[in-house]
Amino acid sequence: IVSTASNPQIIETMMQHTHFPADRVIGMDARSENGILQGSLAPGLAPNFGPGKAKNLSRLLDREPLLIAGDSDGDYDMLIAFADTRLKLLIRRLPPGRMASLYRRALAGDRRFLLQDVDQASGQFSAAASQPSPPSDRKD
Repeated sequence: IVSTASNPQIIETMMQHTHFPADRVIGMDARSENGILQGSLAPGLAPNFGPGKAKNLSRLLDREPLLIAGDSDGDYDMLIAFADTRLKLLIRRLPPGRMASLYRRALAGDRRFLLQDVDQASGQFSAAASQPSPPSDRKD
């Protein structure tokens, strides 16, 4: 399952090009009329951002996910909502915002959290993260 704040049709198109397998895409599913996307969500959907991501996953799944990956404050609630999830992959971006507290858990050795850095110039994963993020002006 891919859970994103993007429109699912965009993600499904990208998955076809990349051959990334997913049974379902949960996203900001815009209402459509005559095949044209409108500016509002389809009926009955929670916005798939922040707490809405966890709510939508809970409705869809019979049990907690085995793996959750997130890279932004919009993923924070999803990353903390499922206590039994075995692995939570954190892709570090700057500024860290609310995610900084999860980065610290990974760096302190919490085995449920794996922190991965990205080379900002290339967009590729870089060496395994081992240093805390620079200070943020936001509070956790």
